[in-house]
Amino acid sequence: MPKPKLSWWQRIKLKPFFIRLFNWEFWPMWVISFPTFFYWLYLSIRARSFFWFSATNPGIYTGGMIGESKREISAIVPDEYEPVTVFIAGDCSNEEALAQMKEAGLDFPVIVKPSRGQRGNGVRKITSVEELNAYNSTLVVEYLLQEFIDYSIEAGVMHYYYPDTEESGILSLTIKGFLTIVGDGESTWLELMQLNPRAVLVMDRLKKDYKDQLDKVLGKDEKVVLEGIGNHSRGTAFLARQELICDSMVKGFDVITKSIKGLYFCRYDLRCPSIEDLQHGRNIKIMEINGVGADPAHVFDPSVPMLEKYRIIFRQWKIMHQIARINHEKGAPYMTYKEVRTHMKGLKEHNKLLDRLG
Repeated sequence: MPKPKLSWWQRIKLKPFFIRLFNWEFWPMWVISFPTFFYWLYLSIRARSFFWFSATNPGIYTGGMIGESKREISAIVPDEYEPVTVFIAGDCSNEEALAQMKEAGLDFPVIVKPSRGQRGNGVRKITSVEELNAYNSTLVVEYLLQEFIDYSIEAGVMHYYYPDTEESGILSLTIKGFLTIVGDGESTWLELMQLNPRAVLVMDRLKKDYKDQLDKVLGKDEKVVLEGIGNHSRGTAFLARQELICDSMVKGFDVITKSIKGLYFCRYDLRCPSIEDLQHGRNIKIMEINGVGADPAHVFDPSVPMLEKYRIIFRQWKIMHQIARINHEKGAPYMTYKEVRTHMKGLKEHNKLLDRLG
């Protein structure tokens, strides 16, 4: 049976420009965030500080808005929630990096990521000594080696609680759908990738990673997960699962957040064995904690209406502002312009070094 030909409209919709144009989730962040700017300005006037958000999470520098150190966050997370993690200095030799990994009891595969990174930049799954050596030789800033947790569920949970009160909640719940192709018994890996809009947007990397499989035909109904790292910039779909939020889940994450000093509002990127575990906040392994700079990731699900997306985003900023004002009254300072300028200057230089990874 010959393969069905795509219509001209289908071909147009599979062009990278039009994939981004027709899908809000792929719009530039400055466009998505533009309506929020005016609300931030209003909240800043009320707080008499442009940087009030730094007091939302006093335990994280900048409140977790941008460029926070994963080492500093790791230091305040109880061991029971964190995968085995080792921090590697930027000038560490290949032999020293491997020795630190072995000393911590880590084995391949491992996840590597810069200690200060943004939106998946520099995140890799490393499966061999050769890959680790190549990564270590290229990256000249501090990074971490993290145990690979092979749990079936990867989720983003945005949780908050107000200081000195029992009020808390989960604003966003996202289950991550990894970039996958499904065979039809006739099409090659490359042809299946070219029909997947998410794969099209990361095609250069996929062609490099799967150069030996591109011409192979995938069997009928055979599935291949092309990307096992749950990051939107790497082709992962963010699926809204707000209906799973329940009282037991909120209480479970209350326990986690209250065990971390100076943390009141964040999105946990985590893995767990099952939905039931997720709903009880148990058997959780936190891959990353994102502070006030985090997005309520479920809004990137195309099924969520535009007005609902912004309703949630505005509610997020309202809650962050309320928590920051309470913490400020209790003595938590707002960052000054000088502090922010110094931080951003250092972050700019840091990001130049990250660009070496491509």
